[in-house]
Amino acid sequence: MAELTRQGVNVTIHELFSDIAFSRKNERGIARVYAATALMTKIVSRVFFILKRCDILIVHREAFPFFTPLLERLAVRRSTLAVLDIDDAIHAHPTHIKDWRSLLRDPSKALKFPDIFDLILCGNEALVETYGTSTALSEYQPTCPPVSTFDVSRDEPATISLLWTGSQSTLGSLKSVLPEVLEACDQEDIYLDVLGGANVNDLQAHPRLRVHRWSKDREAKLLGEASIGLMPLPDTEWERGKSGYKAILYLCAGMRAIVSPVGMNARLCTEYDAISPCDSGKWGSEIRRVVQDIKGNRIDLSSRDKARLHFDADQNARHAAAIILRMLQERAPMLSNALK
Repeated sequence: MAELTRQGVNVTIHELFSDIAFSRKNERGIARVYAATALMTKIVSRVFFILKRCDILIVHREAFPFFTPLLERLAVRRSTLAVLDIDDAIHAHPTHIKDWRSLLRDPSKALKFPDIFDLILCGNEALVETYGTSTALSEYQPTCPPVSTFDVSRDEPATISLLWTGSQSTLGSLKSVLPEVLEACDQEDIYLDVLGGANVNDLQAHPRLRVHRWSKDREAKLLGEASIGLMPLPDTEWERGKSGYKAILYLCAGMRAIVSPVGMNARLCTEYDAISPCDSGKWGSEIRRVVQDIKGNRIDLSSRDKARLHFDADQNARHAAAIILRMLQERAPMLSNALK
């Protein structure tokens, strides 16, 4: 959005969560009620927002959590060029959440998006393949962590530690391998830091486990201290649509990473020496192997530098903006010329 603004586009953003509501959505009690109320209010207000005419409509992931794709169709009719940006397999039922929202939406209807949007920016090639079978142009667009997130101070660590960071809804992926991970921590005399939402406090206490509620400052501190990042995933259609954000974040912070070779992670494993694939049931042995490798070698930052170039947020923003404006030029030359 900042790149389009720089190029002369008047950008208006409508978010379902304000910063305050987003920070409270993983809380409990009154804070969670507040976040849910704010969300529903924004959903209602969005219905009126889409009645406005626009030249370029950009939707991130799903325009609307419910009634897919009815409201998307309504929004697209009021735009000259419609763009969808996705980094999840939104056409599949999520594996990490089962609640009342499933009664109000049918994920498979998201397969209609190529007939609705003009351009679909996809977080990995699996999504490009899924959404590139119709009239829409589908392009691979990497998911890039903001530089401020991973630009941390990193020295040779005095001790080796593991890190998992994620949302409240994805903690289940870690819990599935946690016994193996903690056993390896015992054997190697290292610690696991878990950074997430309120439910991290529900994890059973263990002498090698340290849990933290997420905050920007806490994440920066742990990314600078940890040696190895973890990203376990089940091999499902939903996870195969993921963009590999955690693995990319670990890479850009200069860490080693152990990941399930699912979706985008499989590609990252082949392109970066700092990322190791790990199949189910082998997390303990792979952690021990990587720990011994770190003990025997100095930190190699070549993967970090390569990742920072490929996942450069500004560079990729320019690439996406160029595609959008080129397509606008083809559809409405007079509008595009007004930006020059």
